[in-house]
Amino acid sequence: MKSWIVALLIGTCGFGPGLAGAKESVWIDVANAQDYSLEHLEGALHIPYTHIARGVSARFPDKNTPLKLYDRNKTSAKRATEALQVLGYVDVKNKGALDKLKEQGLVTSHLVDELTLSPVATQTPNLLRLKPNDLQPSSEKRVDYANNFPNPNGAPAVEKD
Repeated sequence: MKSWIVALLIGTCGFGPGLAGAKESVWIDVANAQDYSLEHLEGALHIPYTHIARGVSARFPDKNTPLKLYDRNKTSAKRATEALQVLGYVDVKNKGALDKLKEQGLVTSHLVDELTLSPVATQTPNLLRLKPNDLQPSSEKRVDYANNFPNPNGAPAVEKD
């Protein structure tokens, strides 16, 4: 009976398995949108260092959330880390440059092909990170669907130059 009560107390105090309250670290890429779309750590959030205070406080109001920041040259991540510490975030780490993280074996992902700057077919692009020209078809001819609907018999809609 005593061991059951002790086990219950330990579990309710947060020391039991699954109740320890340990949070998983959040990776944040603080680079600009173009660099993030070319390559970033898989699963990393994109919050540019110029918007770090507002972006992090909106997503993570708990100032004990473990945050790991990185960029391409370490300077932006350092500035962002300092800004978050001033805001009261207690578990913020500057993890340095993306190249060093890749050397340590962390997996990267990308939203656009580096050579063509077109969306990668295997991933659903985040439309907020793409520029308007990234979504334009390569053909200059456009179908005016607002005024010319396709013929129900299969004839194409009128094309405008």
